[in-house]
Amino acid sequence: MPADLQPDYVPKIRLEFWGRCIRTQRVDQRLKAKDFCRELGMSEATLRRVEKGDPMVAAISYLRAMGRLGILAQLVPEPPDELWRAQDEWSRYRYRSGRLRDVPYSGVRRVRDSPPVRDSSVD
Repeated sequence: MPADLQPDYVPKIRLEFWGRCIRTQRVDQRLKAKDFCRELGMSEATLRRVEKGDPMVAAISYLRAMGRLGILAQLVPEPPDELWRAQDEWSRYRYRSGRLRDVPYSGVRRVRDSPPVRDSSVD
């Protein structure tokens, strides 16, 4: 990354790129802004902000638009295995009284307002 780019500037560039792609694909697919917005459940003002790459717009607005246009997989590729597999190591940790503690899963789960139930999938 060039030294003159600030770390928070790079995501803005990415959002502007996504916005340009969304607009280009919407126009190429001959979708009117009004119809596209109605289909996605967003306002036309939000769509304009998405197409400009506004970082204050919720990420789901970008993702819905990309998904509807069929460009989501190209613009947001699936993460490599090593990024999401690390979650498996955390699956044995549980939050207890606001703190993360190492608690192995015992196979006993509680249903609200009922006695403990033995999980038959464990053992």
